Amino acid sequence: MNERPTWATVIGILGIIVASFGMLGGMNEIITPSIMKLQEGIFNTVEKGFSNIEMPSGSQSKDNPFTTMTKKMKDIFQLPPWFATYSITSGILKLLLCGLYLFASIGLLQMKPASIRLFYIATGSSIILNVVKGIIAVSALSFLGGTMIVLGSVGVVIDIVFIAVVASGNKEGFI
Repeated sequence: MNERPTWATVIGILGIIVASFGMLGGMNEIITPSIMKLQEGIFNTVEKGFSNIEMPSGSQSKDNPFTTMTKKMKDIFQLPPWFATYSITSGILKLLLCGLYLFASIGLLQMKPASIRLFYIATGSSIILNVVKGIIAVSALSFLGGTMIVLGSVGVVIDIVFIAVVASGNKEGFI
């Protein structure tokens, strides 16, 4: 029986960790529209509450600063109407892809011959999904879109490093 190479142990364990966090991220994407709807309701309630506050008679501004602040907060988190459908679909795709990623990472630890090809498919698909999500996030033009771009970029870098390590590792034990 061949001994498992160090790279397979390291990438297998790190792949399990990355896939697990990715699954959490996918579930977060699925519930994001509900969270945004709840947040919008909170902002509306706060805005109504602040609109009842009277400004002092000596105040230089006629606008209520609290109402102005809540309107600006609502603008920051304003998303296009299509974003809810996109977020749910993206979350489901991410869950499925991270499941494949997890399966491939466990396969690396078990030294299954098909696990290397499966790992390439999972990491390559992850890169493609993150790039597509980045392009879509740019079109959303919101605070949330910027966060998605940063997190997706980190994911792409991790996947590229993983592919490089697997590609350069000794694969004798997997044959």
